[in-house]
Amino acid sequence: MQTIKLVKTTYRLVVIMVLIIVPIIAFASNPKQKTVLYVSSFAESTVWSQKTEESLLKTFQSENYNINLLRLFLDEEKTPRLEDRIKILRNFFKNNKEKIDVIVVFDYGATKAFLNYSDPIVSKIPIIFASELEKDTEIKYNNITGVAFDYGVGQTYKYGLKIFPDTKKVYVWADNSPTGKLFIEEAMANLKGYNPDVEIEYGLNVGSLEELRKKCKSLDSNSFVIFGTWSLDSLGRKYSDEILANIFFKDVKVPIFCTYEERIGNGFIGGFVQTPEGNAISAARKAIRIFNGEFVDRMVIEHIAPTPIYDIRGIVKYDGNIKAIPSSSVLVNRFSGYFLKYHIFLIPILALIFVCMFFLYYFILQRYRNRKLKKSLKEKEVSEKNLQENVKILSSAMPSFRILSWIFNDRTKIFKYGVTDENGILEINQEGDLSIAKSFVSKEFEDKFMDFFYKLDFVKDVHEFHLEYFGRIPGEVKDSWWEIKGNIKECEDSEGKYKIINAIHINIQRYKQIEIRLNEALDRAIRSDKLKSNFIANITHEIRTPLNAITGFANLIHSDIEEDMRIEYSNIIKENSDKLIDIINDIILISEIQSGYFEHKMVVLDLSQYITELDSMFRFRFPSNIEFIVENPYQSCIVEVDKDRLFQIIKIFIDNAIKFTQQGFVKLGYVVEDNGVKYYCQDSGIGIKEEDKDNIFTLFEKVDSNKQGTGIGLGIVKSIVEKMNGRYGLESEFGKGSYFWFWLPSNTIVIDNESKQSYVEIDNIMETKQKVLIVENDNSTSSLLEENDFSSYYELNTSNPLIENIIDSISQINPKLIILAQKAQYLDDYNTFKQLKLEYPSIPVIIISEQLLIHEKNKLIKSGCNKFVELPIDVESLKRKINKLIG
Repeated sequence: MQTIKLVKTTYRLVVIMVLIIVPIIAFASNPKQKTVLYVSSFAESTVWSQKTEESLLKTFQSENYNINLLRLFLDEEKTPRLEDRIKILRNFFKNNKEKIDVIVVFDYGATKAFLNYSDPIVSKIPIIFASELEKDTEIKYNNITGVAFDYGVGQTYKYGLKIFPDTKKVYVWADNSPTGKLFIEEAMANLKGYNPDVEIEYGLNVGSLEELRKKCKSLDSNSFVIFGTWSLDSLGRKYSDEILANIFFKDVKVPIFCTYEERIGNGFIGGFVQTPEGNAISAARKAIRIFNGEFVDRMVIEHIAPTPIYDIRGIVKYDGNIKAIPSSSVLVNRFSGYFLKYHIFLIPILALIFVCMFFLYYFILQRYRNRKLKKSLKEKEVSEKNLQENVKILSSAMPSFRILSWIFNDRTKIFKYGVTDENGILEINQEGDLSIAKSFVSKEFEDKFMDFFYKLDFVKDVHEFHLEYFGRIPGEVKDSWWEIKGNIKECEDSEGKYKIINAIHINIQRYKQIEIRLNEALDRAIRSDKLKSNFIANITHEIRTPLNAITGFANLIHSDIEEDMRIEYSNIIKENSDKLIDIINDIILISEIQSGYFEHKMVVLDLSQYITELDSMFRFRFPSNIEFIVENPYQSCIVEVDKDRLFQIIKIFIDNAIKFTQQGFVKLGYVVEDNGVKYYCQDSGIGIKEEDKDNIFTLFEKVDSNKQGTGIGLGIVKSIVEKMNGRYGLESEFGKGSYFWFWLPSNTIVIDNESKQSYVEIDNIMETKQKVLIVENDNSTSSLLEENDFSSYYELNTSNPLIENIIDSISQINPKLIILAQKAQYLDDYNTFKQLKLEYPSIPVIIISEQLLIHEKNKLIKSGCNKFVELPIDVESLKRKINKLIG
């Protein structure tokens, strides 16, 4: 018993040890981890090198080898001398610190370097080459084996003559690189004496791209090219594959065979070629044999035959014999090539197949439709029969439907119809001929109704019909809209076949009115959509224009430019910013009006003084060639008006007048009439055509699309005036000018031509107004403050930004506060502001500017700045800051 327990325990321990130790040993040994040095004759950027490396790694991975791949590119085109390539090898192995398990060498330039070089390090590493070899090449070192291949020049030449039997000359092209020289040598050895009737020209010895183009264009017509490798001219200059491909495939008008698979089907028409994938796979398999323990000196050098690959489309293009292509060939562009060759026969066949398929599809579709139609007709027939049987019940149960039912027999020509009796019950108890049916219809619909009815008589099958007309049925007192719905059924008796027409009249007056209103609404919606689409297209342009100017000059203003240019750019930015703000304000205003959010703020003011203020505010906008005339007929004119809305309308009129007046005058004035005030703006501009006058006050309409503007200005005038119970209008003669006017009612009108005292706003009179000096290079800030009623509380004065003019203005008006509108960056520099505070340290200063950095604010505060206001201006915040400083 003890012995059995001991055996079981021992067995369990052995199993546990095997399960633990074996994976550890297997993981520690890791025989699949190998380091391989990949050496290429070409540059790393060539497609051949990239495909070779990719195939090499894939082969190792397929055998579960984790390869640490080292790379060495000899680029034989840059190092054509064998000594230089050997030197590169020597330096690499001298500096290499990693243990290399196998070296794989590709192509002639690199292989020849290893066959002529060895050292104590290299001699211990297995070397596998995949390359062409010169005849009688001796392998001097025991650590070298590989796979050898030839260029396939002989096979390509042989089958080239079969494919193009009329060939008189063959060009064999290669450059003076090591690979190119070997290619020419092998070609001369293989083709010597092969066909004495065909001339062979070897090499491509040109010294520039221009010579190469001439050579390509001068080839004999009955010839072809066997291309090996060419990227070096006779002077040793190297050219990119893309440039050469553009020349070879564009300027050469004869077939070009090749010995490498690159660009077959995209220029080359193929040949017996070597592929980087095949060479790499063969070399990798030899390396795996070495990894598995096979000795290098016992491995024979294998030979790889070239693979025939041909482009069918290219051969057909040059009228070649595709039947001469080897049966074992890999074919490229097969289908497009055969189609190109046999398209004369294929196109009619395909067209015939298409026509047959189309008719088959049409036949099946028609059968399906016919079945569906028959099924639908049967269903409709049953439905209509049920409908006719229930007409009386429907009419009796719901007389408010106002339904007339009738039956017509085409054999007896009797027309029976039902009318509602005094109890609201409809019975088909009246008879007559078709003239009765005609009497239901109004005069303008009689011909249409009878024509429709006679056509029903010729219908041969069960048919559903429908008609709308205007008229009245018996029992109605006035005409209205009706709809006839019915069907025709064929009956048969002993006398033969005949038709019965069943129909009902349903009053659709209410629905017709809805339809009419919907159509009218649709017309309005379409027009509105069109107008708004025009507006969106226009407003997009109008917004983008100042934005582009702001962005462009904002970028320029930070560049290294003269101060005069900086000031000019600043002015342009300011001007376009104002335009953008005006556009946005117009959009917001019309949105408020259309949404119903429209407030009145009526004040009593002296219109005479207010017009004078508008004179000073708008005069600076006019160019020198336009005279601004203000007609102020009263010494004092006290009225009640919404000052803000009045300013908006006058501003729109003046802006329009300036826009459409090239020279002459613009006149602004007003006159009291009809318990209100008529305001007018007259100009000597281009005037308005007669056909445009009806649309001039329409929103989103622009009479002249070439002029700047959103097309909503005069629409805003119309909306505001109508909201304020006013009137508006225009008088214009095209080419001579325009006269715009609007009239607003006023509950208060006091005219005084004797008193010298005047008031701006009677409801908000202040005994004294604090004087405020606004320093700016335009009137944008002062205009904004005027619009927001600042002039009722403060006496606003302006000055341009020159320090001399600022000091003169301060000495003349003695302001209580200075506002520096620095947003246009017109102050010369920090010292200008500092000088201003040194001269007048007791006057508080508010700076209006873009957002300033903390250190900039601190610098200005130390110089005496009292408050900052960042753009855009918050008017209420500005008022509070002014009141804190001066009360």
